[in-house]
Amino acid sequence: MKYNLKSNLFYIVLALLMLGSAKFSVAETPENSTAQTSRRKLPDLIYKTIGEESLKLDLYLPAKTSGVSALIIWVHGGGWRAGDKKDVPILPLVSAGFAIASVDYRLSGQAKFPAQIEDVKAAIRWLRLHAPDYGLDVKHFGIIGHSAGGHLASLAGITGQNLIFDVGDNLHKSSAVQAVCVMSGPSDMATMFEGADENRRSALVALLGGSLPEKQKLAEAASPLTYVHSNAPPFLFIHGADDQTVPVQQAVTMSRKLEAAGVKQKLIILPQTGHDVFARRQQFADEVRKFFTESLGNK
Repeated sequence: MKYNLKSNLFYIVLALLMLGSAKFSVAETPENSTAQTSRRKLPDLIYKTIGEESLKLDLYLPAKTSGVSALIIWVHGGGWRAGDKKDVPILPLVSAGFAIASVDYRLSGQAKFPAQIEDVKAAIRWLRLHAPDYGLDVKHFGIIGHSAGGHLASLAGITGQNLIFDVGDNLHKSSAVQAVCVMSGPSDMATMFEGADENRRSALVALLGGSLPEKQKLAEAASPLTYVHSNAPPFLFIHGADDQTVPVQQAVTMSRKLEAAGVKQKLIILPQTGHDVFARRQQFADEVRKFFTESLGNK
């Protein structure tokens, strides 16, 4: 995608055309009877044990399916130091035939990087191992996350063939995914320190265990931008033009580098939107569904 006037016009037109869409915008709640009848929830599945601590995921399956279902893994945000698997804003995708796995991972108050990405990859391997038990299509896994979760989704997606973060159990199973959606996620951790307010800076320091230049190499190791290669899966980026938490340039830089490497990618910049892109979910709902449908073959 070229970053010129024509491209910018495309983003604006896209936003206007999709303003009325609501397929992905309905707020799902546990009490929503329609949603409950369209899916099955398998809560608190243990995918990894560290000492006495068990890391868990929740699995949501289409209520009625024939054959296997493509899987989309949701990684929650929260600055790497807060949040959990309970908030799953992508649950409407279950109605489109996808299985959804919402994953908890160690937060920065518990362990420093790379613990978080090691956990996410462990969850992917566990899901592949147990795919036959839950009717999952092992060849069609996607991943999506917002903010810190977007960073981890991006890092997991770009290192699918790189075993650097694969440690622990089930190493005979792949942690690769076939589609990646990044919402408001960082791609270059070193530049995230530039112009950072106290909230952003403290989140980065908590994750890396220090600041720059002391943690320069670790910041590079934590950056999806570091690992871009020509065989990466397709990426979809969704970012607010006015994001003050994770500047939109983070998405632009990653998108351009993927494009230069010949990787299929798309960047949607939401005008007049900050970090909480879900406030404008009506503007990108169909794009997310279409992206995963085309990338994972869940027709």
